[in-house]
Amino acid sequence: MASGKILVLNPTAEMRVKERPIAPRPDSLVGKRVGILWNGKPNADLLLDRVGELLGERFGAVVTVRVVKPNVSAPAPPDVIQKLIQECDVVVNAIGD
Repeated sequence: MASGKILVLNPTAEMRVKERPIAPRPDSLVGKRVGILWNGKPNADLLLDRVGELLGERFGAVVTVRVVKPNVSAPAPPDVIQKLIQECDVVVNAIGD
């Protein structure tokens, strides 16, 4: 039997998380323009559509923009973010399988 040493490496790194404050919430959703941001995962569109309906029924909000991210594993592109900023008062984002 050969004797020797095995060097075991741990390739993980410590995660660096940049904390960001939560966006301020409006006092009311009455008449607010709601954006729906879907990442393209199956069934998240169904959830988001229902959330949009409920926001209208219960709180008087109006869904004005529905956007699908082009890549489920990457952040929304700057042009998508700009569209949401310009055309919406609030945005709902969710994922699902």
